[in-house]
Amino acid sequence: MIKRISVILSCFLLLFCSYALAAPLEVVNGLHCWNGDMNYPYWSHGNKMGMVIDVSSAEILNNEDSKWSSICVFQYTVHFNENRLAEKEYLYFKEDKSTGQAYYKYGYENEWHPVRPNGPGYYMNDAYYMVKSFLGQV
Repeated sequence: MIKRISVILSCFLLLFCSYALAAPLEVVNGLHCWNGDMNYPYWSHGNKMGMVIDVSSAEILNNEDSKWSSICVFQYTVHFNENRLAEKEYLYFKEDKSTGQAYYKYGYENEWHPVRPNGPGYYMNDAYYMVKSFLGQV
């Protein structure tokens, strides 16, 4: 009887864990990507949703005379239970050409935040370098 209960409980846990971990992401060349599409790498995700950038939408916004190198890209929210791109918004990056310090802001914000390689917001560092790599600036 105990053996039977433990088998049923194990099957239930296995089924539950498989369902809970079925997020629409696959690792491609070391990057977590939405449904395996390298055009949409995740730069942040949890257990219910994630944020992807559309690297093909990246554009360089600066001119040659500017102190800043600026990039704009689309980002999307992915709700894992729906497996679709939702809530499209702009994400902006700028980098001081003399110091190399990069900053980011969302389209709806006015304040620029520093891109940090570690500490709070370190994930933006990954997103920034993914976009720069796509544009051939790394």
